[in-house]
Amino acid sequence: MPLAGTVETATASLNGVPLTLREFSAPFPTGLIRRHAWGIWGGVTPLVPGQYVPEIKAANTDGFRGDTTYHLESTAP
Repeated sequence: MPLAGTVETATASLNGVPLTLREFSAPFPTGLIRRHAWGIWGGVTPLVPGQYVPEIKAANTDGFRGDTTYHLESTAP
């Protein structure tokens, strides 16, 4: 069952630098039931040790809004 509404806006940044986002959609089996995954995805290259602030914002046409900020620390293995 698809989510209500359609994506109106979706943005993401890492330390203020915009990230490239793309839509992903694919079916996948789970036993006898076929499921479907959908989302707006982005990624980053491996991070050097330091402090990072990823920010994610999105809205759909039905009025749902999301605005998330993380404060992360990357350390050496």
